[in-house]
Amino acid sequence: RAVKEVKHWCSKDKNNYITTMIDLYGLTDKNFSGYKEALKLGDPFKIAQQLERNFENSVNHNNFFANLIVHEFEGLLFSDLEAFTRCGFDQNCINKLKQNTESFQTPEHINNNKVTSPFNRIKTVFKSYRKITHSKVILDKIGLAKIRQECKHFNSWIERMEKLSPRA
Repeated sequence: RAVKEVKHWCSKDKNNYITTMIDLYGLTDKNFSGYKEALKLGDPFKIAQQLERNFENSVNHNNFFANLIVHEFEGLLFSDLEAFTRCGFDQNCINKLKQNTESFQTPEHINNNKVTSPFNRIKTVFKSYRKITHSKVILDKIGLAKIRQECKHFNSWIERMEKLSPRA
């Protein structure tokens, strides 16, 4: 369905670029072309890059580039856990999140599992967490520069957008 929708928008307005922000978490071989083959790559960044290429090839428009969030949007919030204090979450809860994610190289490495995904880690510690309400406040506190510093795949997407030349 996404391929059809993106093709429509790319054809409708060839003077603008179209991109995506889709969580890698939750994708399957039933809803994303080449998923099983990409999983064999092992590394989450390589998996995302392969699936992005597959998506771009399926759309086949030069004004489209795909982006998958590794592993999910909430992973970006782990760029600076202290930002959760802005939503009234106490230091004890933040320390629990730090402890159960300190073994991950980056926020984007926090894994792709129903129990241990970034969203579920947050929800386990912060029962009152509301994705839409709290994530906006937390992201604002963290800032784009810090997220880009901590999340290399996300940063590469932003860099790609920055390099786009304005279309006439």
